[in-house]
Amino acid sequence: IYAGADGYLISENTICGNFAVANGGGVAHVGLSDGGSIINNRILFNQSFNQQQAANGGGLYISGSALAGEPATAGAGNVEVIGNVIQGNQAGAGDGGAIATFAFNGDDAVPGDGIATYRLSVINNTIVNNVTGGAGVIALQDVELGDFFHNTIAYNDSTATAASAFTGPNGFSESVKQVSGVYSKLHGANLLAALGVASGNSDPDLLNNILWHNRSCHWSDVDGVICDVAGTTTYDELGVQGNAACLRTDYSILSDVADVDICLPVAPDVLSNIQADPDFIGPSFLTAPSAGGFAGEAVPVVQAFAALDEGGNFIDLNFGLVSALDQGGQLMPKGDFHLYYGSPAQDIGTDLGVLSDIDGDVRPMGPAPDAGSDEVFDGVVGNSIAITQAAVTAQLPLNRFRVTITATSDLGPNADLTFTLLDSLGRPIAQNYTLNWDSVDAVWTRTIRFNMNNRDFPLEVTVQGSEGSASATINAPAP
Repeated sequence: IYAGADGYLISENTICGNFAVANGGGVAHVGLSDGGSIINNRILFNQSFNQQQAANGGGLYISGSALAGEPATAGAGNVEVIGNVIQGNQAGAGDGGAIATFAFNGDDAVPGDGIATYRLSVINNTIVNNVTGGAGVIALQDVELGDFFHNTIAYNDSTATAASAFTGPNGFSESVKQVSGVYSKLHGANLLAALGVASGNSDPDLLNNILWHNRSCHWSDVDGVICDVAGTTTYDELGVQGNAACLRTDYSILSDVADVDICLPVAPDVLSNIQADPDFIGPSFLTAPSAGGFAGEAVPVVQAFAALDEGGNFIDLNFGLVSALDQGGQLMPKGDFHLYYGSPAQDIGTDLGVLSDIDGDVRPMGPAPDAGSDEVFDGVVGNSIAITQAAVTAQLPLNRFRVTITATSDLGPNADLTFTLLDSLGRPIAQNYTLNWDSVDAVWTRTIRFNMNNRDFPLEVTVQGSEGSASATINAPAP
């Protein structure tokens, strides 16, 4: 999207598998286009990489200027990023595995007042499983006004494999850990001049979010990518370039509420963050991979391939979660980052005027909104899921079987049900497959086909959702 596309709308798309040698592997907004909206998309498995220079924003890049060092620009315009799933992207040679900005504010700044006009609104997004060679799954430069509300930012990795991470005493033989979550860069000289101030950095309002288990890894020429040292994992999820300032975040779930990069409140205000597992429905994949991976997919781990003689950004990565295809060939989400009923994220937020969640469900449903992109349904106490059918409905050639699973929930069409199918030894056949709403019969149902080679009956199926779970056994069909 180049300058002049005022009021553009990018909505209801799957933007998948793209590669860029510049900024913005999936979507790039460059120049002034006021009133842009990026809403309800799935931005998956895109990559930005360039051996010779930084390439930022693996999933999404928003900039008021094409190149660093240009004269002060008009800014990017007001932009909203709402209700997207941004998953599995990589900024291999720069910052912002999911989202990066540059020169977002510019000539809209009011000299002497230290304020700007254009606002970046990032609301109700699920930002997971992205990998950053530099710093931050979200990297912000030149953002004076930013609203980051109700985002789930979880299980992203900074691998410190971009050239910018090799600033330590060991040179190019070992990198230095970088911020893994929200990374604020110092304002550029152009914006500082426009604002009429001597210093500053992006300082968004971070409210009602989940920042959970975003790992800060590093690389060595001996061990490759290292995310755990002596059993300890670093979750450096908030930071400002050069530790020049702190960031204020409230009403959120964090991996570390004592992070020194969190601004301390001024009395009588108190911080309202909590440190607790948010209790996602599905697995995280990059951090807790299935032992056997998915059909036709490698076990989700991070591997680095280096060519030390090439200089610049000399490391590229191969990491898990390489596909969104399930065994039936359908494009389905990996993982389920909705919340179970009773999640610690439930009802801990503050009212920000956000009236729905990533699925369009009403927010809030309880006395206060939930943190993160999902709003848990508060109207059902206890488990209301029941499996009404779980059976082999056809035996096909080549040891293949068709299984149909049907379930009900007191939430009806407002439920969000997935299921897991295991063989008798607990080996996965299907993990977190989505059930589909059948409005005629008022049930959730799914039929899948699979082969039973090296698998054994009976099968165990578990249907889960925010309101609970239910399990059933599927026996072998009669001969």
